[in-house]
Amino acid sequence: MPQVTLAIVEGQEAGRQIPLSGTVLIGRDPSADVVVEDAEVSTRHASFAPSEGGAVVEDLGSTNGTFVNGSRVESVQALALGDTIEVGTAGLLVKSLPTPPTPPGQETSVRGVAPVALPVLDLRLRVDFEAREVHLSSDGEPAVRLAFDSGRWRIEAEG
Repeated sequence: MPQVTLAIVEGQEAGRQIPLSGTVLIGRDPSADVVVEDAEVSTRHASFAPSEGGAVVEDLGSTNGTFVNGSRVESVQALALGDTIEVGTAGLLVKSLPTPPTPPGQETSVRGVAPVALPVLDLRLRVDFEAREVHLSSDGEPAVRLAFDSGRWRIEAEG
């Protein structure tokens, strides 16, 4: 199961990955977990923490605010995969969140984050463990079937 990971996508620290194994403080304070040298960032600006099923952000009374997807954070706010967070001129992206396990025989949905804007792609994946098959379809297109047979995977069109 992937852990919660933030990626800094704008600012001095762009490219840095921040795994959230506990609370992470961001600010100008040299003792902060993520130090941002930016006049728009308060000494103790915001904190991020893992939560049940995801992560949360809290503005710590900063002067210029913390923003999630363009909206000012007023209290502790839950984060979703793909959310963007602005702390001064630093931009962060929620890159990964844990995916809860799916009971056998049930479908699950997982979202990914693309580094550039792409059109939405709706994929459906159905796994039948007993039949040793995987069915994959996209945007109303005919599905393909992957079947495990004699030690090999075989791909065929469904229809």
